[in-house]
Amino acid sequence: MLKEKLTYQQIADHYGVNQGTIYNMIKREKQKRFQLPSRKAKEIIKQFEITDPPVDLKAIDKHEGFKLFFNKLPNNISGIIESNKKEKNIFINSDHAPTRQRFSLGHELGHHFLNHFEDGEHKDTTTIFRKEDEVLEIDREANRFASELLMPAVLVKKQIALAHRELDPELLEQMASTFEVSTIALTYRLQNLGFELL
Repeated sequence: MLKEKLTYQQIADHYGVNQGTIYNMIKREKQKRFQLPSRKAKEIIKQFEITDPPVDLKAIDKHEGFKLFFNKLPNNISGIIESNKKEKNIFINSDHAPTRQRFSLGHELGHHFLNHFEDGEHKDTTTIFRKEDEVLEIDREANRFASELLMPAVLVKKQIALAHRELDPELLEQMASTFEVSTIALTYRLQNLGFELL
């Protein structure tokens, strides 16, 4: 019904409830949808008994029955996931930096674990790493999944606590190396977790 661009009031009138009820229902549904990638990644972390960084994405990929390929792809393609009754494949752009490749693999696994498609192929262009308003909702969800999987909140906080010092650029570099992610990805993650950087 929302695809028809109806107002909250029109929907409320249709169902015989007040506008606030519809607004709150939609808000709760959006919150659940927003939290799903993080919850799913936490389930995977628990299932695979991940207690230290870096997360072994290749083991997860293999466990899920995917064949993983690092191939030269067009520069604007970060990764491709394809799944059908005969085979399951993930292709990662071998020309991209290793940290980007890891994020792309985490992102593709996000599409899988979040059930973004049944059978078929999904190509992720480099736009998945751009501003939020330029990205498809399923790619935003896959990004949130990859971020939580590669940099689990509990492990990030543990690393900061073990450092016994302020979160400065040197510690940021060390942590990025430990988690095998880019400093940019780690910076976003830390900000999303509420940390202030010096």
